[in-house]
Amino acid sequence: MDFRTLLFTFDGRIGRKDFWIGTAVLVVATIGLFFLGGIIGFALAGGRGAAFLVGISGLLLSPPTLAILLKRSNDRGYTPDYVLGLFSLNVAFQIAAMFGLSDQANPSLILVAVMTTILVGGLWTLIDLGCFRGTPGPNAFGRDPLNGA
Repeated sequence: MDFRTLLFTFDGRIGRKDFWIGTAVLVVATIGLFFLGGIIGFALAGGRGAAFLVGISGLLLSPPTLAILLKRSNDRGYTPDYVLGLFSLNVAFQIAAMFGLSDQANPSLILVAVMTTILVGGLWTLIDLGCFRGTPGPNAFGRDPLNGA
């Protein structure tokens, strides 16, 4: 699978290998953009500027992240509901952090619950989508990426 299809289409299925390749590409891109955004933002506007540019970097990487997650959940035979729910919560948290709407130094009980949900849900999603085999044979989302059935 080519990177354009892997990162920028939302339909079909991908196997674990493509999931991990896409995830590795996104991790490297995230580190690079966060580092660059943090340095430039801090130089221009201090901590608030760094948080804003790092948030923008995260939002720029949201579509390819969603594409990989959806295609892999399709391979597992899931409806997109849980991926979209967790993903939406994460994006909302990023936007709140960008604009300083979440006080992470003194978090409220709601903020702690949201951060815990994102952390636990994200870890489970990584384990589930990254470690378990997809549905054998064709399913409602397309052919099996492993055997081309």
